[in-house]
Amino acid sequence: MSDMVKKEGIRPVRVLISGYLALIATGAVLLLLPISHKGHFSVIDSIFTSTSAVCVTGLIVKDTPQFFTPFGKSVLLLLIQIGGIGYMSIITLFAMLVGRRMTMQEEMMIKTSYNHVTLDDIGRFAISVLKWTLLLELIGAVILFWRFATKYHFGLFHAFTKSVFHSVSAFCNAGFSLFSTSLVGYYNDYFIVGTISLLIILGGLGFFVLRDINASLRKKRALSEHSKIVLITTFILLTVGFLLILLMEYNTSLSHYGIGGKLSISFFQSVTARTAGFNTINISLLTNGALFLIIILMFIGASPGGTGGGIKTTTFALLLSGLGALVSNDKRIVMFKRNVSDSLVDRAFFIFTVSLLFITIVYLILLATQPQVKSGIGLLFEELSAFGTVGLSIGSSHFGNVSLSADFNSVGKLLVMLSMIFGKLGPFSIAIALIEKKGNKNIQYPSLKMMIG
Repeated sequence: MSDMVKKEGIRPVRVLISGYLALIATGAVLLLLPISHKGHFSVIDSIFTSTSAVCVTGLIVKDTPQFFTPFGKSVLLLLIQIGGIGYMSIITLFAMLVGRRMTMQEEMMIKTSYNHVTLDDIGRFAISVLKWTLLLELIGAVILFWRFATKYHFGLFHAFTKSVFHSVSAFCNAGFSLFSTSLVGYYNDYFIVGTISLLIILGGLGFFVLRDINASLRKKRALSEHSKIVLITTFILLTVGFLLILLMEYNTSLSHYGIGGKLSISFFQSVTARTAGFNTINISLLTNGALFLIIILMFIGASPGGTGGGIKTTTFALLLSGLGALVSNDKRIVMFKRNVSDSLVDRAFFIFTVSLLFITIVYLILLATQPQVKSGIGLLFEELSAFGTVGLSIGSSHFGNVSLSADFNSVGKLLVMLSMIFGKLGPFSIAIALIEKKGNKNIQYPSLKMMIG
């Protein structure tokens, strides 16, 4: 890997993307093995499923619990775990385990993966990622195991496999489920819904925030400004999403539920729209207003350094602050009594613009190449679900318990795969790739005069 970086013209970010593509290809080959699945499984569907797992998305073209064998489900679980932790963190841990010193090129690639990590802190950060992942997934699995075994009388092995898979899938914000209808059958079980929701939120907060919260509690110091922004933005988005879904769906898709069910479903769908992909209600039953709200939440996504996608909560918060500054007399952007640098604002607007442009182009191509899909908002929902690495879908019109992508032709599936990869690595990685672009900065040009607005 380090040799690839040394080649002229290949930057760490490109090697990082190549590594994920190699992981997707490996997963696709394993899923194509006869011991992994039942029935016909095309190459394109295998690559699609592997991409969805590695990018911790959850969009499916085959009914996961029915189509895949225990071996195939184990492959999916491994891909989800690697995708959630990040394969560069795993490389770091392996290098530390065997006592090999990492090369500068490898360190730079890890820094590219987690741009807040200094080179001196890479090892400690990788250990922190593994510690938090295993600890929270273990706690979640224990709670789910207890509930499945005692409340629903699952056999011990059955309860074990279901609890481990869903705990990993939830913390990694993957959305893959071993129940054909996801968690629809458990909408009123507050232990299961609460545990899955908490795992999703913690995974979406990001390892930086989790580590900062832990250090703050142990050392009794204040949280960093980054953590405060993430926590406040997350709380606001979850609350607004919950209230609006409840309001818009109260007398429609939620009309036949009791008040407890209405509250539980509304809250869970606000949580899962933040890049997790589980659902406790059939998404196709939601009104267009709720679908569009979820589209917005999926676009914003989780937080930096977490297991989710989207443009990130911090980018969204910075965009709002930047817009506020543009219309005010004071052009400074101040957050928690700290001035925000122009370069940070530029990067946020760049990520937003590139992401929006990418989604628009892919959506237009999907409209042109998928005439068999009659729902325009369904197509947009599927695209944003892929970009945000969410996994929610209005579902197929022809096949049971799978995503709308199952109705797509090969071109459509390739576009969705590209969106998942872009959502996992794109907005941030492309920003770094362009910021790193070299040019002659000594050339000065006259100022441009033009009218806008």
